[in-house]
This record gives sequence, C-alpha cells and structure tokens, in this order.
Amino acid sequence: MAAEFAEVVVDAPYSRLDRTFHYAIPSALADQLRLGARVWVPFGHRHVEGFVVNLVDRSPVPEPKEICQLLDPEPLFDPVMLELARWIASYYLCPLIKVLKCFLPAGLKVTGQDVIGLGIETEEELASWIDYWETIDPPVAKLLAWLWENGETPVGKLGRILPAGRKDELLADLVERRLITRQTNVVRRRRAAEIVWPCRLGESVQGALMKPRLTVEQERALLRIATALDRGGYRVINLHGVTGSGKTEIYLRAIEQVLLTGRQAIVLVPEISLTPQIVAQFRQRFGSQVAVLHSRLSTAERYQEWLKIRTGQVSIAVGARSAIFAPFNRLGLIIIDEEHENSYKQEDDPKYHAREVARKRAELENVVLLLGSATPSLESYRSSLTGSYELITLNQRVESRPLPQVIVVDLREEIKAGNRSIFSRMLQEKLHERLTRGEQTILFLNRRGFATFVSCRHCGLVLCCPRCGIALTYHATASQLRCHYCNYGRTIPSRCPACHSDYIRHFGVGTERVEAEVVRLFPQARVIRVDVDTTARRGAYEEYYQAFRRGEVDVLVGTQMVAKGLDFPNVTLVGVVSADPTLNLPDFRAGERTFQLLTQVAGRAGRGERPGEVIIQTYRPDHYSIVTAQQHDYATFYAEEIKHREKWGYPPFLHLVRVVMSGFQETAVRQGAEMLGRYLAKYLPEGGNCEILGPAPAFLERIKNRWRWQIVLKGQTVAMLREIIQLATSDFEQNHQHKGLRLNIDVDPLGML
Repeated sequence: MAAEFAEVVVDAPYSRLDRTFHYAIPSALADQLRLGARVWVPFGHRHVEGFVVNLVDRSPVPEPKEICQLLDPEPLFDPVMLELARWIASYYLCPLIKVLKCFLPAGLKVTGQDVIGLGIETEEELASWIDYWETIDPPVAKLLAWLWENGETPVGKLGRILPAGRKDELLADLVERRLITRQTNVVRRRRAAEIVWPCRLGESVQGALMKPRLTVEQERALLRIATALDRGGYRVINLHGVTGSGKTEIYLRAIEQVLLTGRQAIVLVPEISLTPQIVAQFRQRFGSQVAVLHSRLSTAERYQEWLKIRTGQVSIAVGARSAIFAPFNRLGLIIIDEEHENSYKQEDDPKYHAREVARKRAELENVVLLLGSATPSLESYRSSLTGSYELITLNQRVESRPLPQVIVVDLREEIKAGNRSIFSRMLQEKLHERLTRGEQTILFLNRRGFATFVSCRHCGLVLCCPRCGIALTYHATASQLRCHYCNYGRTIPSRCPACHSDYIRHFGVGTERVEAEVVRLFPQARVIRVDVDTTARRGAYEEYYQAFRRGEVDVLVGTQMVAKGLDFPNVTLVGVVSADPTLNLPDFRAGERTFQLLTQVAGRAGRGERPGEVIIQTYRPDHYSIVTAQQHDYATFYAEEIKHREKWGYPPFLHLVRVVMSGFQETAVRQGAEMLGRYLAKYLPEGGNCEILGPAPAFLERIKNRWRWQIVLKGQTVAMLREIIQLATSDFEQNHQHKGLRLNIDVDPLGML
C-alpha cells in the first residue's frame, strides 16, 4: 500500500524552518512519488520547490495541504545521497535544504510565477461584467477584456492595465468574486531528463599506447591499490608521494581497473587552475568518458556535464570540491588529488570539507577513497600513522630525476649588503642564467597587487577600506587602490586625508610589483602574471597556461595558483620572492601552510631532463617550516608541527568550531557575542575536556561594514560541540534582541582569520 503523506524539506530561506513539513499525496501521484523526488508545494501564501525526504502513513498535522506537482520523472536523490546530505547538515550545522541544493546544478532550479486567468466562461457573461465595470472601475473592465483575448497572464505584466497602488487589492477582490483565477506556475530552466546524449560507452581507451612505464615504487603502490579495489569495501588509502613521483599515472591506472568492472570514479582537484591539465590527461586516456564539473562553467555547461553523469553517458567526473556530489549510481572509487589543499573547504553554507564528505560518501557507498599529496594534511597523515588509513609512500621522482636543490636566502643579509631590491643577488643571477640558456622560471609570491598598503610618511596614516577597515592594496595596472574583501576601489589621493601632506607612498610587495621588477631588470624577458586579477576573464588561465607550455613565455609570476599541479619540463628555476607572508599569519596552521606552499612550488622545478633549482627568500631562515621544506623532509616537519598542535590543543587532537557574530552596530555585536558566550558557558560539560576561547574581536574586525566578533570552541568530539552550540543559540534567539545580528558557524575551520 502506497504511503499517504510525504515529509518535505522546502526551499524557504529561514533558519527556523530547518525542518520537514507534511503534505498529503494526491491520488494521481500515489504510484509515482518516491523518496528523493522534487515537488512543487504550497507554502504559506506562495508555492515553493521542495524535496521528499520521507514517506509516511500518518501526518501529525490535521488536513495537510496537498503536493501540487511532481517536477521530475525520476527522483533527484537516491537513499545514499539523501543520507549523505543529512550527515552534512548535521555535522556542519547547516539547514538541510542548503545542502540538497548544493548537490544540484543551477540549471535545474525552478521558481514560481504568479499568473491570473479568466474565471468567466461565456462571452455573454463577459460582456455583462465589462459593461458593469466600465461605469464603476474602468481598469477592471480593461483587464477582463485583456484576459479574454490573451489568456493567462503573469501578474508582473499587469502594470499597464491596473494602477500600481491598487493592483493587489483589485486582484484579491476579483478572485473572491470568482471573476479571475490566480495561481503559481512552475518556471523551470530545464527538466532533469530532457536532453539525451549520444552514448559512447563502446569507445576504446585512447591512451593505451601512450602509457609511461611505471617505476618499481609505482608498481608496488598500484598493486596495493588494485588489491583494495578487488577486495571491495570501504577503505581510505593515503598516497604520499614527493612532487613528480607519478601520482597521476597511478590514479589513471586505478581508474582503468574500476571501469573494467563497470563502475565509476570521481576525481577531485583543488583549484580550477589545475583542471585543464588534469582534464587533458584524463581525456587523452579515457576519451569522452570524462565529465568536468567546476564553478567556471556556464550554467548550461555545468548542467550538461551533470546530466551526462546522471544518465550514465560518462564514467569519470573530474572537478573541484562540488564534484564530490556527482550523481553516479555505480561508484567504485573516489580520488582526491592534493588532499591537503584549503580550497576543498567551502567558505559559504554549507561549510563542508570535500575530503570529509568524500570519506563519508565512500563509507556509505562501501568504496575506496584514495588521497594523494606530497604534503599531506596533518589530520590525514596522523590517521595513516594510527592505522585508520593505509599509507603508501613514493620517495622517488619518475625516471630517477632528482628533487631540485633548494637554496634559502636570508634577506637580512641582503639588507646589510646594501641590496634594496625585492630580488636577492642570487635570485637575480640565477634568473639571468635561465634567460641566457632559454630555460623557464616561475616566480612565486602569495600576495597579489603592486603594493600591500599605501601610507602617509608624514603622519603614518594607512589608507583603509571605509567598509572593512582593511588596508587597501595598490594595483598599478589599474592605477587604483582596491579592497580584496569587498572590492571597494578608489584612486590614490594626491594629499593625505588626515594631515594634507603630499608625502604619500606605497609599501610592500605584490605580484604586480614582481612582474614590473622583472621587466625593469630584464627588458628582453617575456613575462606573464597569473593571479586572480589576470585570470578573471573566462578562458584567460588556459591561454596563459598554453603560452607558457609552448615556450612563448620566459618568466611566469604568480600566486598560489601556480604552486601546484603544473608540469612544465623546461622550468629549471623557481624563485619564492618571500616565504614570510604566510608564515607570519596569526593562525595555528601558518607553519603547515608555509611548508606545503614551499614544497609544492619547489616541485615545479626540474620536472624535465634538466635539473632544477629553487631560491627561497625569507627573513626567518631558521624556522622549521622553511628548513624542512629546503630538505624535502616531510617526516621531520610533521614531527615538529604535531608537537605544537598537541601542546596547544589544536587539530588533529581536538576539534574546533568557530562562531562569528556580525552586524552593523559595533556595540550590539559586542554585547550579542558576550551574551552568546555566557549561554555557551552554561552548557559546558564538567570534565568534558571542552574549552571556550573568547568572545573577542575577529582578526578582520570589519568586513563590508559589518563588525565581527568571534568565539572558538574546542572539544574532543564535534557531536559534543554541536550540542552545546545548538542549545546556546536556541537560548540566545529566544532571550536576546538580536535584530540585525548574523551568526556564522564554521565546524572544523581551516583558519581563524
């Protein structure tokens, strides 16, 4: 017997509506409606999109409203994906509807459109009513005549017929008299099954004859992975291989095995900048079996790739973090390349980490999760050492190529020697050598812009964003000061706004300044810059990438976009202009992030036949992150860093939850944060090894005119921290006037900035 009622989560943007609502299933849909279906339902005075998350025989609500329409011929979520969505919502303290929506491409979105139609059936009756209204209210007579001629009309198009100030009143009166009808129709971009793609499942593997010969280490690693795939079941394997050790080839071979058994694979890459190169490798090997999912696709392109996955036209999905939601129904393997990367953590709700979501999906689907990195996250590496994950190590580069020699330059000594350039004498010398020999160089600085701040040298005023309070960055190309948080921009004033001095100067170094300095020192060099500013245009990154690969560029200047994944055989020199910006951040992950960036960017050198060199410039040459990066020594770095984490109670030993309160009134934000802090303290368990830090002003105290205070909770389990936060926020919402205040909760944050 079919269920009579459905529990539906509705698309309504209110946190207090993070619950399900019961709807009656009309008899016409009784045999069609299934778990995971998308439906159109009445909600208040409107109609909204919803998703069926449960089917039940009884409703706690007397006479619930009926479901209006089934929006797709097949459910959009199978039971496993529904369970995954519930886990994400619970773990990351996010409304379930936000999670479900991030599983789907924007091209599937439906909206409601209010339309009115004529309730009069005969021409004689119409003529009578028109005569009546022409003497009382002529616009109504005009409306009735319009509807007779044109049929159903969107309410939004009635502006020329009904007076704007009376439109709602007149329509309500006419509906009550039954002279017109009013309803909400579904407006969709596309149906989930309206495009049929030509099936190419019979295509042979195109790259079979181009496979490189595996090293002994690769063969051993692949054998262990293949054994896990044959055995079946959930397992996490941590593939720790130095840069250039051939991890991608292992991914390709593992996927070949998965495809031979009729199963499918998801491959996550950390950044859009890595996608073109990896997609090219996968398409060379697997042809049209590969779909690509990332944020820079247009809505139509993303929808088409999603549909190819859903309808079984492809067996491999490659993309950034959201590709973990690829709707495969025969999943056999999940791969996360560069699993340590911060970009796997989403900044907006739901603030999920793709690595953790992948781990949960692999567990639910009973498949293998393969993590790959030259610099594993401390969390993953510790899980490997404690036996939770299986560890496979690749210590050698392919073809016995040596790791690059890394030279650390102490910038304090450069100053003593009278060198005021942003380039040390050694880096200038090495750069000149590469230009002379026709070899390529990558210069890395994880800070864009020309100068990091502009200041008055008379009174010391630093020009800041009026909405964020953050120092404005000078961009020479656009001759503008710009805020990197809200994009506020202005020109440099000719005089100081405070003391009216004309002694305005810019300080610090960004990628624009590095580019300009290379051009000044080496006018003959062909230079390009790759950062967020230069790659904002669609297709720009691919153009720069291909130009560099073809040898049309001598020097590539970039931020972290160029620090990993790229494989250019002619790059023999990598220069780190400054290792200090990341190292000096007030964040518990600063040391780890510095080691990872330096190791990854160093790995771009010497990947061809010629050996590579790396120059790291720093004011802190003795810091263990820099010393171990110079020595390519992850084990020593891990041993040092893990001691600090354990001493101070940071991940992976304790979990963190960061709560940020923001609002436009500074006093209200401070008082609200203090009140919430008291509620949190109220629910702290005795002896529960849980701690509250704060409330205190956030490191970035104001962004987009919103003041920010933060509270950080530490605890052994996320479950305990979640319960404390849920109880405290419930008390806060009931007992505190919090109008205009916004709570932002981040479970397992990657940083405190």
